[in-house]
Amino acid sequence: MLATASARQGVQIAGVGGLAAVIVDYHMPEMNGHVVALEIKRLKPQIPIVMVSRDDHVPDHVLKVVDAFVPKHEAPTRLLSVLTRICDARFAGFPEKDRIPA
Repeated sequence: MLATASARQGVQIAGVGGLAAVIVDYHMPEMNGHVVALEIKRLKPQIPIVMVSRDDHVPDHVLKVVDAFVPKHEAPTRLLSVLTRICDARFAGFPEKDRIPA
């Protein structure tokens, strides 16, 4: 797991690759999660993005960019479940030796 100090730094790290998934907040000071998700998908469209938010709903055009949405009041249990499902699906065809360690 990696954490970044800013949204821009997160986009840069995601652009390098090697990430199993990205968790992004919808509300961020520097740039919102929608912009971050768009940038990451432009650079690395195969990286799954899970958006979290204090809001129960975000606009449909935002949801179309991300792979999953979890309201913060449902996290962390639901977030862990969503990440497990996404990573299991993403790496299902990989031999065990080639999977990213947990």
